Amino acid sequence: MNKKILYILLGFLLIYSTANTQSLTQSSKKNMMDITGEKYVTGEDGVVRIYINIWGHVKSPGTYLIYDGASLINAISLAGGPMDGANLKDVQLLSIDSKMKSYNLKSLMSSSSKDLNQIILKPYDTIIIKESTGNKILVRSGLVGALLQLVNVLYTIENLKD
Repeated sequence: MNKKILYILLGFLLIYSTANTQSLTQSSKKNMMDITGEKYVTGEDGVVRIYINIWGHVKSPGTYLIYDGASLINAISLAGGPMDGANLKDVQLLSIDSKMKSYNLKSLMSSSSKDLNQIILKPYDTIIIKESTGNKILVRSGLVGALLQLVNVLYTIENLKD
């Protein structure tokens, strides 16, 4: 009786380990495709895609697999868009051949031209959106909070004199 239970447990373990090995093999194949350095990736649906990087002051920076022919604005949108305080006057695009181009997205967005969608990305392009200097000073430095505390202290001293 105990041998039957042992054999059943061993059978389940064997089936479980085989299924687990297959899923690991499939995921490792996917990871191998991700790191092969191929410029273009074709999915099972036949659509050609490319890898790009998005750095800086966006909601979700990282590496993205996007459609070949996608524009700069599409890619930034995939990353959740720029965060408040992003410097859209100097968005940099670094290509794989180390060429750096700068774009003023603020003026491109306010113009009625279609130039914004004409900036097409190439494989392994890196988009860099920096935080504006004003945002760094006001938000990160704590300067506003320190000034408010100083005003509060001066106000309290003035009220104690009376």
